[in-house]
Amino acid sequence: MKRLRQFRRETLRPLWYDFEWPIIGSIAFMVLILGWNGFRIHLQQENRPADFFDLTFRACQLFFMQAGVAPPIPWQLNAARYLAPLIAAYTALQALARLFAEQTNSLRLRFLRSHVVVCGLGRKGFTLACGFLDQGRTVVIIERDAENDLVTQSRDLGAIVLFGDAAETWLLRKVGAARAAQVIAVCGDDGVNAEIAVRLSRLVGPAPVRPVNCYLHILDPRLCLLLRQRDLTSSKPVGVRLDFFNVYELGARILLSEHAVSHPVREACAASHPMVIVGMGALGQCLLLQAARRWHGVRDSSQSRLPVTLVDQRAREIADTLNARYPALKGTCDITPLEMDVRTATFHEAAFLDGAPKTAGTVRLFICLDDDSLSLSAALALVHLRPDRRLIITARMAREEGLAALLRDREAGHNSGPELHAFGLLDRTCHPDLVLGGTRETLARAMHEAYVSERRSSGFRPSDNPSMVPWDQLPEHIRETNRQEADGIGAKLAAVHCTISPMIDWDRAPLQFTAAEVELLARMEHERWMSALQRDGWCHGPAKDAQSRTHPCLVPFEQLPPEQQDKDRDAVRGIPALLSRVGFLVQRLPSPA
Repeated sequence: MKRLRQFRRETLRPLWYDFEWPIIGSIAFMVLILGWNGFRIHLQQENRPADFFDLTFRACQLFFMQAGVAPPIPWQLNAARYLAPLIAAYTALQALARLFAEQTNSLRLRFLRSHVVVCGLGRKGFTLACGFLDQGRTVVIIERDAENDLVTQSRDLGAIVLFGDAAETWLLRKVGAARAAQVIAVCGDDGVNAEIAVRLSRLVGPAPVRPVNCYLHILDPRLCLLLRQRDLTSSKPVGVRLDFFNVYELGARILLSEHAVSHPVREACAASHPMVIVGMGALGQCLLLQAARRWHGVRDSSQSRLPVTLVDQRAREIADTLNARYPALKGTCDITPLEMDVRTATFHEAAFLDGAPKTAGTVRLFICLDDDSLSLSAALALVHLRPDRRLIITARMAREEGLAALLRDREAGHNSGPELHAFGLLDRTCHPDLVLGGTRETLARAMHEAYVSERRSSGFRPSDNPSMVPWDQLPEHIRETNRQEADGIGAKLAAVHCTISPMIDWDRAPLQFTAAEVELLARMEHERWMSALQRDGWCHGPAKDAQSRTHPCLVPFEQLPPEQQDKDRDAVRGIPALLSRVGFLVQRLPSPA
């Protein structure tokens, strides 16, 4: 089904738009010929004169259904009689649709539910919109610039596009943002994206039945992390469930999954597989930190530090800053900062590749420059200048098309020498599954995985419990229950005087709650769970029944069976470990004086 939608969107629809009016015009001309010839035959049958201009006039009347004739009717005339009104009706409807497109969309917006609202039609917004359209979702786009070249493309693909400031409450109300499944803010300014979230929160209100999921793109990866921290520690019930994403962070994760030195079994010694990062902007810094964390998590005491060479005009300053922010970085990586400009002859001499012996394994080289032309130039220069080294070079590009496509075509015929790959940052990161799989979604998935693991260890099987299935197979209402449990983490931590902070000390073990704290948090979790079910219309009953919405555990915590109480205790004990999976550390607040 996805391939069929993609074929329709990428092939059939553009093809129809290119040849729509030539085809309609050709059919109309064919109708005139058939009608003219049909009237000529009909008049000859009745022994009446057939004048050229009279026949032409009669054929034109077919488009307005004003040409009544008595049988017998020639087949040519019969075909024209049916085709002509259809062509006329199609043309009229197309004209009306273009004339009243704005009014039609406004009427359609009143009835939309569970749609996707994309704020900002830059490359990120357009790529995300295409991804959602491929999934068969209804997409509404808000764009400030009416002259944006992507507007026509978006409408041709089936999206609804409205012009205006997405941070205006009236426009968010008009697009039905409060009824949307997801609102995604990808404007070029972090402040505008934040303002959209504020206005949306006011529009939705404090306690809807289902929170609206709002995803904000934050350009600065460090700010993105701090905003996640602040949001996760919030204990107030909100109508908008916020999540923050950053394309550089997502891009680094994908790059490492495909090319990184990360596993001690596959890589016998880190020193034999050095890593070079050219360009220490946002993507380069994210790449270094995530590579260090991965190596820190899989290496043992007998293995050496991961050798990383940083090439940038400010390489030493950036390395010092990262070492100060992340104390474990020094013990995990052997960083060599080289200050040079990739445009200079010093870079093109590629002497920094001589740091590793020629007997070493493959050198993984990541070019993380913000300029596509500069990235391609640097990558090709290294390929040609150092054919003697075993290199895997990955050059960051904005998109998979353009220069990236040119690079793929070039490498298709080269099977020897250094490997050269293009990585289209926006195309690879601005995908619905990646953006929607943010911090809260990751926590919710982890909670479900922990639940399934605990149930299996207790001897239960999926046939005994329908919830013991992978996350993607869960019904939406059960996924939402896990998301609500993740939403309640901030309130639980506040109740035991704890907070979270970015995990900068990777050696630090997760915090352990005391027995009294576990008991308090287990009660809180049970009360939260009860409130969520009661809001959905559930009540106490002798057995769990989704049809009648009854559940035997809708009772106070003291009245729960011991095994049900232990389920809540196990869930809250795992909170520090769950948060460590998304880069946060649970810490106790200082005791009040």
